[in-house]
Amino acid sequence: MADEQPKKINITRWFPDTCNCALEYAWEADSNEDERIHTPHKVIDTCPHHDHLRADLHGHHAAIHEENSHKNIAIAHVLEHLPDEHKAVIAQDDKGNITHWFKYDPHWSFNEKRELEIAPPSYGRLHGVSCLLFVLLFFPAYS
Repeated sequence: MADEQPKKINITRWFPDTCNCALEYAWEADSNEDERIHTPHKVIDTCPHHDHLRADLHGHHAAIHEENSHKNIAIAHVLEHLPDEHKAVIAQDDKGNITHWFKYDPHWSFNEKRELEIAPPSYGRLHGVSCLLFVLLFFPAYS
């Protein structure tokens, strides 16, 4: 049996944009990006909302990841339903597939109940209210 080389493991420090926590996760350097598995490695810092998870490495990472994914999916849905005049083309591939983004970045935050609120005020009050209602109806809090 040949000696196997140990797999190279990278450690990445993550500062999610959904809170002020800082976490580290490990991943295999040779893994395909689409199949890569991030394994919680270390809690660097916690925000007041997640401080109760400081001693629970896996629980802390899962809570932050879920919150961040929730926000990303909700923003993608808002973008998908936004009228074209409020979208900018940011990329186009050889097959003509177009990637859009907001002409003006949406304002989002979590309220005191940790419910996600997205409001693009640049598009007018009525549209901002409809986006907020959309998010609250289809992406409720999950604390």
